[in-house]
Amino acid sequence: MIFRCDDSTKDTNDQTSAKEVTETRHQIAVPPPAPEPLHIFDDLVEDKPEHEPAALEEPTDGVVYTHLFPACNGRRVGGNKPMTVPVDRCLTIHGFGIQFKTPAVCSNGTRAKWARFEDDKCGWGEISSKYGLVDVKDSDIMECLSTGAIGDAEKVSSMSFWCEGFGNVTKPDPNAPKEPEVPKPAKGSVSESACGNRAPFFNHPKTDTCVDLKTDVMKIYSTGVCANGTSALLAKFEKKGCAGSPASFMEVSEERGNLQKCLNFEGTGSFALWCDGKGVIGPVPNMPGGSKGSSKTSRVMVVVLVIFAGVLIAMLGAWAWFTTDLRVKVQVSHRLHAGNDILLTRDRNCSAVETAVLRCRKFASHQVLVLVI
Repeated sequence: MIFRCDDSTKDTNDQTSAKEVTETRHQIAVPPPAPEPLHIFDDLVEDKPEHEPAALEEPTDGVVYTHLFPACNGRRVGGNKPMTVPVDRCLTIHGFGIQFKTPAVCSNGTRAKWARFEDDKCGWGEISSKYGLVDVKDSDIMECLSTGAIGDAEKVSSMSFWCEGFGNVTKPDPNAPKEPEVPKPAKGSVSESACGNRAPFFNHPKTDTCVDLKTDVMKIYSTGVCANGTSALLAKFEKKGCAGSPASFMEVSEERGNLQKCLNFEGTGSFALWCDGKGVIGPVPNMPGGSKGSSKTSRVMVVVLVIFAGVLIAMLGAWAWFTTDLRVKVQVSHRLHAGNDILLTRDRNCSAVETAVLRCRKFASHQVLVLVI
Protein backbone atom coordinates (compact mmCIF):
# COMPACT_ATOMS: atom_id res chain seq x y z
CA MET A 1 0.00 0.00 0.00
CA ILE A 2 1.04 3.70 -0.43
CA PHE A 3 0.67 6.45 2.15
CA ARG A 4 0.20 9.98 0.77
CA CYS A 5 0.13 13.19 2.77
CA ASP A 6 -2.24 16.00 1.75
CA ASP A 7 -2.33 19.63 2.99
CA SER A 8 -5.28 21.86 3.49
CA THR A 9 -4.51 24.23 0.59
CA LYS A 10 -7.74 25.62 -0.81
CA ASP A 11 -6.41 27.20 -3.91
CA THR A 12 -6.67 25.00 -6.95
CA ASN A 13 -3.31 26.04 -8.31
CA ASP A 14 -1.70 25.52 -4.97
CA GLN A 15 -3.33 22.04 -4.69
CA THR A 16 -2.00 21.04 -8.08
CA SER A 17 1.49 22.21 -7.24
CA ALA A 18 1.38 20.42 -3.90
CA LYS A 19 0.18 17.21 -5.54
CA GLU A 20 3.06 17.24 -8.02
CA VAL A 21 5.52 17.78 -5.23
CA THR A 22 3.95 15.01 -3.18
CA GLU A 23 4.02 12.48 -6.02
CA THR A 24 7.72 13.09 -6.53
CA ARG A 25 8.48 12.74 -2.82
CA HIS A 26 6.27 9.74 -1.80
CA GLN A 27 7.70 6.51 -0.32
CA ILE A 28 6.43 2.97 -0.51
CA ALA A 29 5.48 1.61 2.86
CA VAL A 30 6.90 -1.88 3.54
CA PRO A 31 5.02 -3.82 6.23
CA PRO A 32 7.07 -5.51 8.94
CA PRO A 33 7.51 -9.30 8.80
CA ALA A 34 4.53 -11.21 10.12
CA PRO A 35 5.03 -13.14 13.35
CA GLU A 36 5.14 -16.97 13.36
CA PRO A 37 1.52 -18.21 13.28
CA LEU A 38 0.24 -20.05 16.31
CA HIS A 39 -0.68 -23.74 15.79
CA ILE A 40 -3.35 -23.88 18.43
CA PHE A 41 -6.26 -25.00 16.20
CA ASP A 42 -4.37 -27.21 13.80
CA ASP A 43 -5.78 -30.38 15.39
CA LEU A 44 -9.34 -29.12 14.93
CA VAL A 45 -9.00 -28.49 11.24
CA GLU A 46 -9.87 -31.54 9.05
CA ASP A 47 -7.77 -31.75 5.97
CA LYS A 48 -9.91 -33.42 3.27
CA PRO A 49 -7.88 -33.73 0.12
CA GLU A 50 -9.86 -34.75 -2.89
CA HIS A 51 -8.68 -38.05 -4.37
CA GLU A 52 -9.67 -39.22 -7.77
CA PRO A 53 -11.28 -42.71 -7.79
CA ALA A 54 -8.89 -45.48 -8.68
CA ALA A 55 -9.62 -47.41 -11.84
CA LEU A 56 -10.67 -51.06 -11.50
CA GLU A 57 -9.71 -54.03 -13.63
CA GLU A 58 -13.37 -55.06 -13.85
CA PRO A 59 -16.57 -53.33 -12.76
CA THR A 60 -18.24 -54.45 -9.54
CA ASP A 61 -21.75 -55.90 -9.64
CA GLY A 62 -24.55 -54.40 -7.63
CA VAL A 63 -26.77 -56.33 -5.21
CA VAL A 64 -30.44 -55.45 -4.77
CA TYR A 65 -33.61 -56.68 -3.05
CA THR A 66 -36.87 -56.37 -4.96
CA HIS A 67 -40.10 -56.22 -2.97
CA LEU A 68 -43.69 -56.81 -3.91
CA PHE A 69 -45.04 -53.88 -1.89
CA PRO A 70 -43.89 -50.22 -2.03
CA ALA A 71 -43.04 -50.18 1.69
CA CYS A 72 -40.50 -52.99 1.15
CA ASN A 73 -42.25 -55.15 3.73
CA GLY A 74 -43.83 -58.54 3.40
CA ARG A 75 -43.00 -60.80 0.49
CA ARG A 76 -39.86 -60.30 -1.59
CA VAL A 77 -40.00 -60.90 -5.30
CA GLY A 78 -37.70 -63.77 -6.17
CA GLY A 79 -37.34 -65.05 -2.59
CA ASN A 80 -35.30 -63.91 0.37
CA LYS A 81 -31.97 -64.04 -1.44
CA PRO A 82 -30.62 -60.82 -2.97
CA MET A 83 -30.23 -60.42 -6.71
CA THR A 84 -26.87 -59.68 -8.32
CA VAL A 85 -27.06 -57.11 -11.12
CA PRO A 86 -23.97 -56.51 -13.32
CA VAL A 87 -23.38 -53.02 -14.68
CA ASP A 88 -25.00 -52.11 -17.99
CA ARG A 89 -27.42 -55.05 -17.76
CA CYS A 90 -31.19 -54.90 -17.64
CA LEU A 91 -33.19 -56.10 -14.62
CA THR A 92 -36.95 -56.51 -14.98
CA ILE A 93 -38.83 -55.27 -11.90
CA HIS A 94 -42.12 -56.95 -11.03
CA GLY A 95 -42.64 -55.45 -7.58
CA PHE A 96 -43.18 -51.92 -6.31
CA GLY A 97 -40.20 -51.49 -3.97
CA ILE A 98 -36.44 -51.96 -4.23
CA GLN A 99 -33.44 -51.78 -1.89
CA PHE A 100 -29.78 -51.40 -2.80
CA LYS A 101 -27.65 -53.66 -0.63
CA THR A 102 -24.48 -52.93 -2.59
CA PRO A 103 -24.25 -50.28 -5.31
CA ALA A 104 -22.45 -51.17 -8.53
CA VAL A 105 -19.09 -49.60 -9.39
CA CYS A 106 -17.89 -48.86 -12.91
CA SER A 107 -14.49 -49.82 -14.26
CA ASN A 108 -13.24 -46.23 -13.83
CA GLY A 109 -13.88 -46.46 -10.08
CA THR A 110 -16.98 -44.26 -9.97
CA ARG A 111 -20.30 -45.47 -8.62
CA ALA A 112 -22.76 -46.51 -11.31
CA LYS A 113 -25.89 -44.43 -11.77
CA TRP A 114 -29.41 -45.75 -11.37
CA ALA A 115 -31.29 -45.89 -14.68
CA ARG A 116 -35.06 -46.51 -14.59
CA PHE A 117 -37.32 -47.36 -17.50
CA GLU A 118 -41.04 -47.56 -18.12
CA ASP A 119 -40.82 -50.77 -20.18
CA ASP A 120 -39.40 -54.14 -19.17
CA LYS A 121 -36.59 -54.01 -21.80
CA CYS A 122 -34.71 -51.01 -20.34
CA GLY A 123 -35.76 -48.92 -23.31
CA TRP A 124 -33.53 -51.02 -25.57
CA GLY A 125 -30.57 -49.02 -24.29
CA GLU A 126 -32.14 -45.54 -24.59
CA ILE A 127 -32.20 -43.49 -21.39
CA SER A 128 -35.71 -42.60 -20.30
CA SER A 129 -36.62 -38.97 -20.76
CA LYS A 130 -38.89 -39.22 -17.73
CA TYR A 131 -36.50 -40.75 -15.20
CA GLY A 132 -33.02 -40.11 -16.63
CA LEU A 133 -29.97 -41.12 -14.58
CA VAL A 134 -29.85 -40.77 -10.81
CA ASP A 135 -26.80 -40.82 -8.53
CA VAL A 136 -26.84 -43.55 -5.90
CA LYS A 137 -25.92 -41.89 -2.61
CA ASP A 138 -24.76 -43.50 0.60
CA SER A 139 -28.09 -42.59 2.14
CA ASP A 140 -29.85 -44.66 -0.54
CA ILE A 141 -28.19 -47.92 0.56
CA MET A 142 -30.78 -50.27 2.14
CA GLU A 143 -33.34 -47.49 1.87
CA CYS A 144 -36.75 -48.51 0.50
CA LEU A 145 -37.04 -46.91 -2.94
CA SER A 146 -40.43 -46.96 -4.61
CA THR A 147 -40.81 -47.99 -8.23
CA GLY A 148 -44.42 -46.80 -8.47
CA ALA A 149 -47.81 -47.13 -6.86
CA ILE A 150 -49.87 -50.30 -7.04
CA GLY A 151 -52.11 -50.09 -10.08
CA ASP A 152 -49.94 -47.46 -11.77
CA ALA A 153 -49.58 -48.38 -15.42
CA GLU A 154 -46.47 -46.19 -15.77
CA LYS A 155 -44.49 -47.70 -12.91
CA VAL A 156 -40.80 -48.51 -13.26
CA SER A 157 -40.72 -51.87 -15.02
CA SER A 158 -36.95 -52.28 -15.40
CA MET A 159 -33.67 -50.78 -14.20
CA SER A 160 -29.94 -50.86 -14.78
CA PHE A 161 -26.74 -49.80 -13.07
CA TRP A 162 -25.54 -47.48 -15.81
CA CYS A 163 -21.85 -47.02 -16.65
CA GLU A 164 -21.23 -47.02 -20.40
CA GLY A 165 -24.63 -48.14 -21.64
CA PHE A 166 -25.74 -51.25 -23.48
CA GLY A 167 -23.65 -50.62 -26.58
CA ASN A 168 -25.08 -51.07 -30.05
CA VAL A 169 -28.56 -52.45 -29.38
CA THR A 170 -30.97 -52.67 -32.28
CA LYS A 171 -34.50 -51.84 -31.29
CA PRO A 172 -37.03 -54.02 -33.11
CA ASP A 173 -39.20 -52.32 -35.68
CA PRO A 174 -42.86 -52.64 -34.66
CA ASN A 175 -43.87 -52.33 -38.31
CA ALA A 176 -41.55 -55.07 -39.53
CA PRO A 177 -43.26 -58.24 -40.78
CA LYS A 178 -43.27 -61.11 -38.31
CA GLU A 179 -40.92 -63.97 -38.98
CA PRO A 180 -42.63 -67.30 -39.53
CA GLU A 181 -42.61 -69.50 -36.46
CA VAL A 182 -40.49 -72.62 -36.68
CA PRO A 183 -42.73 -75.65 -36.05
CA LYS A 184 -41.96 -77.61 -32.93
CA PRO A 185 -42.73 -81.33 -32.59
CA ALA A 186 -45.47 -82.05 -30.08
CA LYS A 187 -46.92 -85.13 -28.43
CA GLY A 188 -50.43 -86.34 -29.05
CA SER A 189 -53.27 -86.62 -26.55
CA VAL A 190 -55.65 -89.59 -26.38
CA SER A 191 -57.96 -91.20 -23.81
CA GLU A 192 -59.49 -94.69 -23.79
CA SER A 193 -61.60 -93.97 -20.70
CA ALA A 194 -63.17 -90.73 -21.96
CA CYS A 195 -65.93 -92.65 -23.72
CA GLY A 196 -67.10 -94.41 -20.55
CA ASN A 197 -69.02 -93.17 -17.54
CA ARG A 198 -65.93 -92.36 -15.53
CA ALA A 199 -63.29 -89.69 -15.25
CA PRO A 200 -61.03 -89.68 -18.31
CA PHE A 201 -57.36 -90.56 -18.00
CA PHE A 202 -55.16 -89.14 -20.70
CA ASN A 203 -52.14 -90.59 -22.45
CA HIS A 204 -49.69 -88.38 -24.33
CA PRO A 205 -47.73 -90.62 -26.71
CA LYS A 206 -44.90 -89.30 -28.82
CA THR A 207 -45.20 -89.42 -32.57
CA ASP A 208 -43.89 -92.56 -34.33
CA THR A 209 -44.24 -94.59 -31.13
CA CYS A 210 -46.38 -97.71 -30.67
CA VAL A 211 -49.23 -97.81 -28.14
CA ASP A 212 -51.16 -100.97 -27.25
CA LEU A 213 -54.92 -100.61 -26.87
CA LYS A 214 -56.85 -101.89 -23.87
CA THR A 215 -60.37 -101.16 -25.14
CA ASP A 216 -62.22 -100.97 -28.45
CA VAL A 217 -63.05 -97.24 -28.23
CA MET A 218 -60.85 -94.20 -27.87
CA LYS A 219 -61.15 -90.43 -28.10
CA ILE A 220 -58.35 -88.50 -29.79
CA TYR A 221 -57.74 -84.91 -28.75
CA SER A 222 -54.56 -84.40 -30.77
CA THR A 223 -52.48 -86.61 -33.06
CA GLY A 224 -49.33 -84.63 -32.34
CA VAL A 225 -47.16 -82.45 -34.55
CA CYS A 226 -44.37 -83.77 -36.77
CA ALA A 227 -40.98 -82.14 -37.22
CA ASN A 228 -42.13 -80.48 -40.46
CA GLY A 229 -45.09 -78.86 -38.69
CA THR A 230 -47.81 -81.11 -40.09
CA SER A 231 -50.23 -83.13 -37.99
CA ALA A 232 -49.47 -86.80 -37.56
CA LEU A 233 -51.72 -89.50 -39.02
CA LEU A 234 -53.37 -92.26 -37.01
CA ALA A 235 -51.92 -95.65 -38.00
CA LYS A 236 -53.84 -98.76 -36.89
CA PHE A 237 -52.28 -102.20 -36.40
CA GLU A 238 -54.19 -105.44 -36.02
CA LYS A 239 -51.72 -106.99 -33.55
CA LYS A 240 -50.17 -105.76 -30.33
CA GLY A 241 -46.81 -104.07 -30.43
CA CYS A 242 -47.47 -102.62 -33.90
CA ALA A 243 -46.33 -105.86 -35.45
CA GLY A 244 -46.32 -105.96 -39.22
CA SER A 245 -47.51 -103.13 -41.44
CA PRO A 246 -50.28 -100.66 -40.58
CA ALA A 247 -53.73 -101.96 -41.47
CA SER A 248 -54.98 -98.44 -42.24
CA PHE A 249 -54.21 -94.74 -41.91
CA MET A 250 -56.66 -92.11 -40.72
CA GLU A 251 -56.54 -88.32 -40.66
CA VAL A 252 -58.00 -86.97 -37.41
CA SER A 253 -59.00 -83.28 -37.49
CA GLU A 254 -61.88 -80.92 -36.91
CA GLU A 255 -62.48 -80.74 -40.65
CA ARG A 256 -62.96 -84.50 -40.74
CA GLY A 257 -65.30 -84.31 -37.77
CA ASN A 258 -63.55 -87.10 -35.88
CA LEU A 259 -61.47 -85.03 -33.46
CA GLN A 260 -62.53 -85.44 -29.84
CA LYS A 261 -65.04 -88.07 -30.89
CA CYS A 262 -65.33 -91.63 -29.62
CA LEU A 263 -63.83 -93.73 -32.42
CA ASN A 264 -64.31 -97.47 -32.88
CA PHE A 265 -61.08 -99.49 -32.64
CA GLU A 266 -62.60 -102.96 -32.85
CA GLY A 267 -60.13 -105.37 -34.40
CA THR A 268 -57.21 -103.00 -33.67
CA GLY A 269 -54.57 -104.17 -31.23
CA SER A 270 -52.27 -101.13 -31.29
CA PHE A 271 -51.80 -97.76 -32.97
CA ALA A 272 -49.18 -95.10 -33.63
CA LEU A 273 -49.27 -91.38 -34.37
CA TRP A 274 -47.50 -91.64 -37.72
CA CYS A 275 -45.04 -89.09 -39.11
CA ASP A 276 -42.43 -91.17 -40.92
CA GLY A 277 -42.80 -94.42 -38.99
CA LYS A 278 -39.11 -94.80 -38.21
CA GLY A 279 -39.61 -94.97 -34.46
CA VAL A 280 -42.58 -97.36 -34.35
CA ILE A 281 -40.93 -100.13 -32.33
CA GLY A 282 -42.60 -101.78 -29.37
CA PRO A 283 -45.44 -100.58 -27.14
CA VAL A 284 -45.30 -97.44 -25.03
CA PRO A 285 -46.02 -97.84 -21.28
CA ASN A 286 -49.27 -96.18 -20.20
CA MET A 287 -47.68 -94.74 -17.07
CA PRO A 288 -44.45 -92.72 -17.16
CA GLY A 289 -41.62 -94.96 -16.07
CA GLY A 290 -43.94 -97.97 -15.93
CA SER A 291 -41.80 -100.05 -18.27
CA LYS A 292 -38.66 -99.71 -16.20
CA GLY A 293 -40.46 -100.28 -12.92
CA SER A 294 -42.39 -103.31 -14.17
CA SER A 295 -39.28 -104.94 -15.66
CA LYS A 296 -37.40 -104.48 -12.40
CA THR A 297 -40.33 -105.90 -10.42
CA SER A 298 -40.49 -108.88 -12.77
CA ARG A 299 -36.81 -109.61 -12.28
CA VAL A 300 -37.17 -109.45 -8.50
CA MET A 301 -40.17 -111.77 -8.59
CA VAL A 302 -38.27 -114.31 -10.72
CA VAL A 303 -35.35 -114.29 -8.28
CA VAL A 304 -37.71 -114.76 -5.31
CA LEU A 305 -39.51 -117.63 -7.03
CA VAL A 306 -36.22 -119.36 -7.89
CA ILE A 307 -35.02 -119.07 -4.29
CA PHE A 308 -38.35 -120.33 -2.96
CA ALA A 309 -38.32 -123.28 -5.38
CA GLY A 310 -34.79 -124.17 -4.33
CA VAL A 311 -35.68 -124.10 -0.64
CA LEU A 312 -38.81 -126.19 -1.29
CA ILE A 313 -36.85 -128.80 -3.25
CA ALA A 314 -34.23 -128.97 -0.50
CA MET A 315 -36.91 -129.49 2.15
CA LEU A 316 -38.62 -132.25 0.16
CA GLY A 317 -35.30 -133.99 -0.41
CA ALA A 318 -34.44 -133.87 3.29
CA TRP A 319 -37.86 -135.21 4.20
CA ALA A 320 -37.58 -138.07 1.71
CA TRP A 321 -34.15 -138.99 3.06
CA PHE A 322 -35.38 -138.89 6.65
CA THR A 323 -38.44 -141.05 6.06
CA THR A 324 -36.48 -143.58 4.03
CA ASP A 325 -33.82 -143.91 6.71
CA LEU A 326 -36.45 -144.24 9.43
CA ARG A 327 -38.27 -147.00 7.58
CA VAL A 328 -35.01 -148.87 7.29
CA LYS A 329 -34.36 -148.61 11.02
CA VAL A 330 -37.85 -149.58 12.11
CA GLN A 331 -38.72 -153.26 12.09
CA VAL A 332 -42.36 -154.20 12.44
CA SER A 333 -43.23 -157.70 13.62
CA HIS A 334 -46.53 -159.45 14.24
CA ARG A 335 -47.11 -161.49 17.35
CA LEU A 336 -50.03 -163.53 18.70
CA HIS A 337 -52.00 -162.88 21.90
CA ALA A 338 -49.73 -164.83 24.14
CA GLY A 339 -46.43 -164.60 25.89
CA ASN A 340 -44.76 -161.72 27.61
CA ASP A 341 -44.53 -159.49 24.54
CA ILE A 342 -44.44 -155.77 25.24
CA LEU A 343 -47.15 -153.83 23.42
CA LEU A 344 -46.29 -150.36 22.37
CA THR A 345 -49.91 -149.29 22.19
CA ARG A 346 -52.65 -149.77 24.66
CA ASP A 347 -55.57 -149.41 22.27
CA ARG A 348 -54.06 -151.57 19.52
CA ASN A 349 -54.18 -148.83 16.87
CA CYS A 350 -50.63 -147.51 17.01
CA SER A 351 -51.88 -143.96 17.31
CA ALA A 352 -49.21 -143.12 19.84
CA VAL A 353 -46.32 -144.06 17.58
CA GLU A 354 -47.62 -143.08 14.13
CA THR A 355 -45.19 -140.21 13.92
CA ALA A 356 -42.28 -142.55 14.50
CA VAL A 357 -43.45 -145.61 12.64
CA LEU A 358 -45.21 -143.76 9.84
CA ARG A 359 -47.43 -146.77 9.00
CA CYS A 360 -49.00 -149.29 11.29
CA ARG A 361 -51.10 -152.25 10.26
CA LYS A 362 -53.49 -154.14 12.49
CA PHE A 363 -54.74 -157.59 11.66
CA ALA A 364 -57.75 -159.32 13.13
CA SER A 365 -55.84 -161.76 15.30
CA HIS A 366 -52.60 -159.93 15.74
CA GLN A 367 -51.25 -156.95 17.63
CA VAL A 368 -48.57 -154.77 16.19
CA LEU A 369 -45.28 -154.72 18.02
CA VAL A 370 -42.53 -152.34 17.11
CA LEU A 371 -38.93 -153.01 17.82
CA VAL A 372 -36.63 -150.06 17.18
CA ILE A 373 -33.15 -151.14 16.17
